[in-house]
Amino acid sequence: MKVLQVNCVYPNGSTGKIVQEIHKGLLLNGHESVVCYGRGKKCLQSGVYKTSLEIYSKVNNLLSRVTGMAYGGCRISTEYLIHIIKKEKPDIVHIHCINNHFVNIYRLIHWLNVHKIKTIVTLHAEFMYTANCSHAFECNKWMTGCGRCPRVKEATKSLFFDKTADSFSKMKKAFDGFGNRLVVTSVSPWVLERAVKSPILQGFSHRVVYNGVDTTVFKKYPESNISNGYRLY
Repeated sequence: MKVLQVNCVYPNGSTGKIVQEIHKGLLLNGHESVVCYGRGKKCLQSGVYKTSLEIYSKVNNLLSRVTGMAYGGCRISTEYLIHIIKKEKPDIVHIHCINNHFVNIYRLIHWLNVHKIKTIVTLHAEFMYTANCSHAFECNKWMTGCGRCPRVKEATKSLFFDKTADSFSKMKKAFDGFGNRLVVTSVSPWVLERAVKSPILQGFSHRVVYNGVDTTVFKKYPESNISNGYRLY
């Protein structure tokens, strides 16, 4: 089996380290593994691609603040990422956090959808089902299509326009018709409970997959009075 992971960073940051551990685990178990990421320093490891220049991502970040579309743009880097997917021909594409101005999320998801590529989307945050904010707090507009966002500047960094309804529509259209080729994994039951309510991701296969624990660092502490407690050595 060949798996291609996509994330904003590698091998640094919380999700970058998670992607690195999955990459190592796949290789150790005899699978083929490829990683594509967009931000940070270039990694020279075999099978790891950096898909966007930093200056390009920064320019697209600024443009998104003008257009109000936080997950659009990035045409060149998105086409390069798609080129890598075509070249590598993975059995599964595993999407992690891709919200840092290195890929057009609508374009990538739509492309994977129409080309019938088996895809896993791991929800480390809420933006894939809100289509806008990474954390919706007490707002439930993501359950009805967004628009007239009460936190538009905080949620999208837009300087002028509220495009939250447009973003929601584009994200939903990108996922529509994926069917059983898409599996959505959430890092907690709380995220899963919200994701299944979203018009964007409802109806797909959902499950909770907790982030792994490095058992060479964290070990069970028998003397603890806390049930299943762990001690950092």
